[in-house]
Amino acid sequence: TRTVMSAIETVARGEVLNNLEWASAIDADGEFARAQLGRREREILARFDHPGIARLIDGGVGKDGVPYLVMDHVDGTPLDEWLHAHPGERKSQLALFAALCAIVAAAHRNLIVHRDLKPSNVLVQADGSLKVLDFGIARLLDEDEGATRTELRMFTPGYGAPEQLHGDPVTPAADVHALGVMLRQILTGQSPPRRDERWPDWPGEVPRELRWICARATAIEP
Repeated sequence: TRTVMSAIETVARGEVLNNLEWASAIDADGEFARAQLGRREREILARFDHPGIARLIDGGVGKDGVPYLVMDHVDGTPLDEWLHAHPGERKSQLALFAALCAIVAAAHRNLIVHRDLKPSNVLVQADGSLKVLDFGIARLLDEDEGATRTELRMFTPGYGAPEQLHGDPVTPAADVHALGVMLRQILTGQSPPRRDERWPDWPGEVPRELRWICARATAIEP
């Protein structure tokens, strides 16, 4: 979990509202895991400068040993809440999903896999643009997978790909799986099933082409 605090920073161009995030304990490895995740997210956000993610301003480790990030404040609504407030707006919903896919594709072109895509990590801003949050467990594809597989085997149930469940190497296909789950949520309003459960039947009004995309993205063997 994280504690998020807002602060006003006075700079030459005026005042900037920032978010300061402190990561609390992650797993049994305690302080080491916290420091590793804080360092990892700083490295990834510094490498991936994109309008679809919150800008990293600063980061480090406080006197109490807790890592922190200073990021742009994002005033937005989590995607699942936005969808609940805009039922039936299929065209707008699919436009948001296409924008999300573009952000994720940009991350993949920078050799970054998010590994924890879910509606609560996607904020819809007042102008309709998106911000993807929480790159704390993302993976750099050009780093040693062995260094992160055991320390950072974390994901959200319902959105994690089969290879994440089994502890296998993670590739961009894991993010594609999560996008497929989210697309089905957008199309049907259904929540992801629990492990060993199945999705409910498709509503009849969902086009066959969109059903195929969801099935292809979430296939056990992508």
